Amino acid sequence: MLRPYSVLLVLMLLLIAACGRSAPTNYYALTAPTEQLNLDRLPRKTLRIARVAIPQYLDREPIVTHKSTVGELHVDSIQIWAEPLNEGIRRILQNTLSPKLLQTGINVLPLASEETGNYVLFIDVLRLDGALGGQLDYSCQWRLTEISSNRTLAEGIFSAQKPLAAATYKEYVQATSTILHEFGLSLADRIMKAIK
Repeated sequence: MLRPYSVLLVLMLLLIAACGRSAPTNYYALTAPTEQLNLDRLPRKTLRIARVAIPQYLDREPIVTHKSTVGELHVDSIQIWAEPLNEGIRRILQNTLSPKLLQTGINVLPLASEETGNYVLFIDVLRLDGALGGQLDYSCQWRLTEISSNRTLAEGIFSAQKPLAAATYKEYVQATSTILHEFGLSLADRIMKAIK
């Protein structure tokens, strides 16, 4: 027969074992629609997307959202970006810009390329956050520079919002992807006009 302190010890061990389990970590990647590209030859003119600057509070693995109160952030340690956020933004922009700019004779260089390109695109994200079940806000400044002359050909500010009906990270990531794709389409039009 177990003594009372033995029963207490067994219960404590069971409680410790139950507390040791944690929820599984969820990884999220930004996505955008892709177009089929079939070219026999790439254009000679090239565009390089520079490293995207993001606010320091977003420069981390966990997805950062706002709580209901202004200025209070929520960092969920099990809802993780599958790649650095600034690299995900760059990848979405490269995927969105490539098919549009190829039509005008400009090849968007692969992200790992060390080539300088004929043109370079700088993106400075000012805001990319929101509250689950609330609204996602995105704003950034951008600048297109011609490398040979170090001349700014075009620059601007882009802002967009998306309502978040469901309070889920899946919807949050999808809305982020959608906003970035829309930004890329808008940017493609501005770049094509600037380089003509």
